Amino acid sequence: MLKLQLRARIFLFTLPFIVLPLLMFGSLSYLYIRENTMRILEHQLDLSLRSGRDELNKDFSSARANLELFVSNDIIRRYLNLPDTVRYKVMQPALLGLFADYRKAFPSYVDIALLLPDGSIDSRDAEDPKVPSKYQDFIERVAAQRPSYAEQLFFVEEGGYIEYVQAQRIDHRNEAVEYLGTTDLTKGYLLVVMRIEDVLQMLRKKLNNPEGYVVISDPQGESYFLNDKELKLWAPLVKQIITSGIGRLRGFTLRGQDYLGGFYRVNEQLFITGIVTEEVVDRMVTPILIALGWFIVIVIIVAFLLIYSKLNKLLLEPINRLQRQIAAFRSGAEIAWVFDSNDELSRLSAEFEEMASAQRGQIERVKGLSNLDPLTGLPNRTAFSGILEKAVSYTRRQDQALAVLFIDIDHFKRINETYGSKVGDELFRQVADRISASLRLSDEVARQVMTEFGDMDRVLVRTGGDEFTVLLRDIRKAHQVSLVASRILASFDHPFTLDEHSVSMSVSIGIALYPVDGQTPELLLKSADLAMYEAKQAGGACFRFFTHALNTSAEKRLQLERDIQDGLIVKEFTVYLQPRVNLRTGIATEFEAVARWNHPRLGVLLPEQFISVAEESGHLIELGKQLLEAVCNAIKTLQQNVGNDVKVSFNLAPHHLRMNEVLSEISNCLERYGLPGETLELEITEDLLKAENKDALILLNRLRERGVSVALDDFGSGDSSLSALRRAPIDTLKVSPNFMQELYVDKESPVVLRAICDLARSLELKVVVQGVESRAQVEQALTVGADQAQGHYLSEAAPVEDVRVDYRIKIFDLPTGERGGIRV
Repeated sequence: MLKLQLRARIFLFTLPFIVLPLLMFGSLSYLYIRENTMRILEHQLDLSLRSGRDELNKDFSSARANLELFVSNDIIRRYLNLPDTVRYKVMQPALLGLFADYRKAFPSYVDIALLLPDGSIDSRDAEDPKVPSKYQDFIERVAAQRPSYAEQLFFVEEGGYIEYVQAQRIDHRNEAVEYLGTTDLTKGYLLVVMRIEDVLQMLRKKLNNPEGYVVISDPQGESYFLNDKELKLWAPLVKQIITSGIGRLRGFTLRGQDYLGGFYRVNEQLFITGIVTEEVVDRMVTPILIALGWFIVIVIIVAFLLIYSKLNKLLLEPINRLQRQIAAFRSGAEIAWVFDSNDELSRLSAEFEEMASAQRGQIERVKGLSNLDPLTGLPNRTAFSGILEKAVSYTRRQDQALAVLFIDIDHFKRINETYGSKVGDELFRQVADRISASLRLSDEVARQVMTEFGDMDRVLVRTGGDEFTVLLRDIRKAHQVSLVASRILASFDHPFTLDEHSVSMSVSIGIALYPVDGQTPELLLKSADLAMYEAKQAGGACFRFFTHALNTSAEKRLQLERDIQDGLIVKEFTVYLQPRVNLRTGIATEFEAVARWNHPRLGVLLPEQFISVAEESGHLIELGKQLLEAVCNAIKTLQQNVGNDVKVSFNLAPHHLRMNEVLSEISNCLERYGLPGETLELEITEDLLKAENKDALILLNRLRERGVSVALDDFGSGDSSLSALRRAPIDTLKVSPNFMQELYVDKESPVVLRAICDLARSLELKVVVQGVESRAQVEQALTVGADQAQGHYLSEAAPVEDVRVDYRIKIFDLPTGERGGIRV
């Protein structure tokens, strides 16, 4: 009896709380749904009008950009610069062909014409051979006012299309009177007519509601492209909407009928207006209200049934649940407490809730630590695996694209070797900050943390070692990814400050796109890794997109690494010598040693084919030692074949020069072959002259004390200052080959070359001109006062046994017809 009374009390107590809110909700639903429907229609119409406006503006903007591109064409400008009697015969066919190509490339362009300043048509390619009379006022206005740019819209009612007419002024700078301060001279105008077909149908497709209407009009509300019935129905309403001056959607009344209408201004000649009738609103609201009524009835019935079925468990179920949860808590499982009443059971459960909360906190901390990199505090590879898997799954469902950027710090190993691991750790933290700062707010950054609910928080991830990864979602064009990668590269333009050291660093970025470069997380990461390696092969400080050819490239590179290791063991690496010919005597007593690899399968390989691989694989130091040995051996052979008065220059890697043992290596090698230091010359680059390379500069001074001379290679290609050049411990200046290559292109090159020679003589430096490819360039080197010349014209690099020393016939025996070199 007590059980029945308790059930009845609970039933009667619960009934009003179920029925009354639902009835109140039902009574307010009509007003709410109707208002909400109005807002939805307003939003849809607003989006449709904006979309239509943006579509038209995009066409107009593209047309303006194309016109600017057409005007810049060199054929048009050269055509206008020719006299009338010449250009019509010589250039007009090419000009008309150009116009025809433009129209073929842009089918919507129905007319392209070149106007003279007075408005007359010089040349024209058009769909209609006759010039439409409607353009005449526009052409006359352009000829009279001579604006830099003019445009006008023409609405063709019978065709249902718009013609967008533009004219761009073509100016020609008269160099003969430029000194007198004259302005640009107008040579004519380029007229382009673009036709936009079925514009009204295009705008109506933008409207989500098929029962809505879109009308095109002028600023006064005069409508275009309407048939007689539509014109009579909508023209007065369009004029009323536009003259109201309020663009957003609002109510209007015409002939006792209510409407919703709004407009957008496309330009000074074109407005688009959207209209929705009140009948549409009623038809949308009625089915929703009917469904809502049935929903309320069903909810009341279900609520009654649920209350009735649960009455017997109101007392026993909480106790049983509490017992089960206590047992689960003792076993160490994670539990959730659901009691929210104020009776004895809730107070008892509250005590257990405190214990469960502490347990959950500890679990969350452990999970967080397992997903974080302890050095940078960023999520790690484990966290990223889950993020990438979810991102790929979501992107596949949405038929979208995403990009994975694999970022690797270039030459990070040198930082640890030079400054220690503490400085390297600080570099990691600063690199993470720069990458994070350079990403867009909309970028979905890989290295994200999974919360217990599966959400993704936007953070950066360190995937291990000196590698980072970025995930970009919802990619529409590869150009978007390029912009992000460029920003990341640009963030490394400034040096890092690490423990009072200023260090310049760069990164290599590999980019893989879903789904073209891989449809699983594993394939995407592999593709991005291969693309990153390709970026490193290109010299670092750049980004590369993945291509399938990278798989083959990577395999070849691995084989080349193994071959380098084997080649070092069997001493396959040697040096060839290229003479530096004395321009006064025609005799070569100084040579440059260039590395060669006698590969057992591939033949003789050039440095650019294996040096970068040796550096990346950690074999560059050992290779440098073997090449130094080959240089000393070559000097010894030269002394036997030519005489003792010889010198050979060679390059060592910049980081090799920063090693203290390089001085002892060079000294020991010279002693083993019984060679004086004066027979050896070390070539360096302009980067070593920077202030932060103090240790390398000290080492160069010590080498000079040993008798080894120093040459500055490729001078003029870098940014070394004159003060740094004056203080630098160098004996020879080797001018960049670019100056010789540009002698016949850049009239300033001979002047600069002579200035370099004069500067070198004032600093008591020897000047070597590199890249000599012809007799005329030899004569030019003599003219500017260079001491030595080096290049393929004189001699290719050759084995020491094949080296020649007498080049007098190539220096002095110059036929008269070839003495036409550029003069300073």
